[in-house]
Amino acid sequence: MSSKITISIALKIKIASMSFAALVACALLYLTISIENNSEISIQQKQLVDNQITIIDNQSASLEQQKKSLHQLALANRINVKFSELRFWLYDLSVSWLNESESNADQAKKQLESL
Repeated sequence: MSSKITISIALKIKIASMSFAALVACALLYLTISIENNSEISIQQKQLVDNQITIIDNQSASLEQQKKSLHQLALANRINVKFSELRFWLYDLSVSWLNESESNADQAKKQLESL
């Protein structure tokens, strides 16, 4: 006894259409999940980039502060050198009472005041 199952063309078209619709639904679900994951990753990357920009801004501010401090240190060193010169010439003047020492002391004082 052989039994043949006969399926009409209309039923075959309905089954094919439903299978295709299920396949499209699965593809859409997969795409939705993938897009959501990519979206979350993009948001995290944007936050990381924003943090890096903030850190770079802080580093730039620190570099500017270091430049100012370095400039102040260089100025303090120049003042120290000029003050040492002035002190030397004043000491030389107090010991020798030479005109050259007096003029050198005046010149050193002017240089110190110009800083």
